[in-house]
Amino acid sequence: MKWLLKLLRNPLLLTLLVVHITILLCIRFTAWPEMLIYPYLLERGFAFYGEIVQPYMPLLPYVLHFIFGLFGTSVAVLHYFTIAVIVTIDLLILLIAQAHFKVLRPQTVLAIFIIFQIFLEGNGMWFDLFAVVPILTAYYGTLQYRKDRRLQNFLVAGFAVGIAIITKQTAVWFLVPLLVEGFTANRKAIILVLLVVSIPLALLLIFFRLVDIWNWAMVYPLFKMANTPGYALYPSTREFVILLYLLLPILFWATKLLKLFRERNFMLLWMGAAFGFLFPRFAWFHLQPLAPFLAITTALIFASAGKSRLFKIGKVGYLVILLIMLLRVIKQELFLPPRFFEPEVITRATTLSSLIPRNQPVFFYNDMGNAPLGMTIERKNNNGPYSPANCGWATRKEQMRNTRQNHYLQINGERRSLIQWAALTQIPYHRVLSRVRNGWTGAKIIAPGDLRCRA
Repeated sequence: MKWLLKLLRNPLLLTLLVVHITILLCIRFTAWPEMLIYPYLLERGFAFYGEIVQPYMPLLPYVLHFIFGLFGTSVAVLHYFTIAVIVTIDLLILLIAQAHFKVLRPQTVLAIFIIFQIFLEGNGMWFDLFAVVPILTAYYGTLQYRKDRRLQNFLVAGFAVGIAIITKQTAVWFLVPLLVEGFTANRKAIILVLLVVSIPLALLLIFFRLVDIWNWAMVYPLFKMANTPGYALYPSTREFVILLYLLLPILFWATKLLKLFRERNFMLLWMGAAFGFLFPRFAWFHLQPLAPFLAITTALIFASAGKSRLFKIGKVGYLVILLIMLLRVIKQELFLPPRFFEPEVITRATTLSSLIPRNQPVFFYNDMGNAPLGMTIERKNNNGPYSPANCGWATRKEQMRNTRQNHYLQINGERRSLIQWAALTQIPYHRVLSRVRNGWTGAKIIAPGDLRCRA
């Protein structure tokens, strides 16, 4: 713990930690319903993979079940636990930077990580975020093994990867850098590492049947759900461009980076394993395991790639744009109520709860009939109930047009979303959106041609 006390004497590091915690407390927290529902059901005696449909590994729900048992089940407790996990990740990054990257200033790595962590929708507990702790532990153990060749460090890394796998199954990709390290350094250690990785998995078999874990946590999410219409998500053009920008230093200084990899720590393999968390649905929060490696690599490149004037201008420009992107996210999310627990959602839940007799069994039945292939239920009025009179079947594309985030316009007595007006009038969506942002009103918004006047 001496390293921790030494680091915490640094006022800049303390300031960064306080800033990180403050931002997480002030911006919107994503309270994923599963993070409350799974522990709630466990508390009431329901069984995983039997009475609870759970397409994930069980570690995190049971950890939350324990935490809620101590402090109560609430969004606030979930938020504080999330912040505690994120601060643990901060400290692990500082430990790695101080112990194995002498060329780096720990505060630089932490500052860059904070930007990535928040921008990548990190203010919400999910399996990807929780898995970062054992993943970084495995990375630190591997670095220690590369440094002193003590087998116990490599075995700690293997055990940590096993913990990551029983947190989220896609962490199995992190076996690749471990196996590569064992193959290049000590092939005999590979068998021992695989045995240690299997220990957490073997412990699951004490509580769950292997066939249930295999079917529900492996086959169902990775193969069955991944092949259903609309389930797999790919990045939009905008998201792809943003992702390329985040990776810009790595792409731009690729030649120098490869040299650093050979000299240091197979970072490329660890980053590649982190990208495995994107399968089969692209979302920014699935990149939380990538954020620490991206921060360390970016800081390493900035510290090692040169001191020319052009390089300094590029470095400052990259960080300034990154900060602008972060500030925009903070501005959009500042002081908003927790996601999925907005006032209108709580009102609906209270109304539904009032209709259910207390201490009576509740039964749900299918009053809409079987879903047509590729269709899901959609409400005609988002503020109305889920009832046959207010619901119909819609494709995923139609569902996306009816989200609360869409901008609606009423023109000539008709109310449609921007996407619908663009499709109806054959005017590019970006042009319709630009006209709205520039203050155009009425029928001018959907008029043909590139009009230069405002209505």
